[in-house]
Amino acid sequence: MRRERPSAETQTRLLNEWENRCAYCRLPFGLFVWRRRLGYHDRRGYYHPSHSGIALQLTWDHFIPFSYSASNRQDWFLPACHACNGIKSDSMFRTIEGARAFIEPRWLARYELACGPVISWRAAVEIELADYEAAL
Repeated sequence: MRRERPSAETQTRLLNEWENRCAYCRLPFGLFVWRRRLGYHDRRGYYHPSHSGIALQLTWDHFIPFSYSASNRQDWFLPACHACNGIKSDSMFRTIEGARAFIEPRWLARYELACGPVISWRAAVEIELADYEAAL
């Protein structure tokens, strides 16, 4: 069996249900967030750090990982940003809250590398949302 996307009807329903936000970090798709990449060494051997931003992209997460179930059941899909989906990978959880508890510290560590220390996951999300809403 091949890995597939949810049907168009399911995609529309899920995006409306989750208010066009990631099911895990709850940030809206298309939000521009900072990330830190590894730098590079030029020809002379000098190291150049590289900081860049990226828009959160919509991916369809198999909440029950496809690698375990080989199933494309429509009720197992969740909208997830590419960052959270990459962190979750093929880990399995009983609840969305359990998945968030796994994702949050890893997401926060990446955020702090790019933006500096922050008090909590909630504070980081509020900062990003405030910047997003100010830009609208």
